[in-house]
Amino acid sequence: MMKKQLKNESRQIASMTEQERLRIKKAAEIIQNPVLWAKAFLRTVDNTTKKITPWIARWYQAEILLCDAVKIVARCGRRTGEIVCPSPTN
Repeated sequence: MMKKQLKNESRQIASMTEQERLRIKKAAEIIQNPVLWAKAFLRTVDNTTKKITPWIARWYQAEILLCDAVKIVARCGRRTGEIVCPSPTN
């Protein structure tokens, strides 16, 4: 059963165009990286233009999101509470 499924998937991949392969590769990269995922799927309002834009992580938010430790301690300033930092969980 498993071998048959792998053969079918191999045929599907072989029949894909280069553009489709690139889209799948980019989607896999976005799924594996929480910062890229947040940029692709989260939206926020830009205060200067008053338009909805993709959420872009600040340096410390990216550092927290990319940390692969089981437990994370973040010592941040008092104004950091005003900023959203999504928390991926396993």
